[in-house]
Amino acid sequence: MTKLRSMLNNVIIYQPYQSPASNGPDTTLSFLKMPNPHFTRTCLPSLYDEREDGSREPMRALNDVAGYSAVFLPGEAPTFIIKSASCPPQLINTREKPVQSLTSLHTKKCEKGVAYIDHQGSIKFAQLPAECQYHTGWVTRKIAFGEDIHALDHHEPTATHIIGVSRMVDFKLPEDETHPEWATETTSFLPQVEQGTVKLLDHGTWSIIDE
Repeated sequence: MTKLRSMLNNVIIYQPYQSPASNGPDTTLSFLKMPNPHFTRTCLPSLYDEREDGSREPMRALNDVAGYSAVFLPGEAPTFIIKSASCPPQLINTREKPVQSLTSLHTKKCEKGVAYIDHQGSIKFAQLPAECQYHTGWVTRKIAFGEDIHALDHHEPTATHIIGVSRMVDFKLPEDETHPEWATETTSFLPQVEQGTVKLLDHGTWSIIDE
């Protein structure tokens, strides 16, 4: 893959391929422009995108970041270009911004991670969450609920997700003074009915905090 950055700070990706030569049996190296729906968050270069000599901060190739091949774009709108064997390159924006510089890091405490310099000049270490997936262009994570999910919404002020779920539960006849014979029911083969619940999922810890 060949990756270029335009003057408007957009990334253009080209895929190389062999095409037949116009004369003879040989082939020539050609490039096919890949579709990229991702647009930069900053159209013009900023202070963090340029060096002291006025040149642009170069993109940095990273061999192994959480098992992915990656290219990092530093600057005001830092972005990872992530590639795996089963998917085309995907552009993922970072939460930390801006980032002056970044490099890969592999230590006992930070395996297959990165070290970067933020806008204040501080050195920080980070890892891509291993439980997340990046091959769709979105950062996704699977959580086992064990229940059927019917509705989902996000409440931004509290950083929570509201989830409507349901499950099958055993149905027992309620206590009723007008039907005292219901209380003597001894069958173990009970019918099942669907029971709905509304749950609150904390976005930071990915755990249920109320239902």
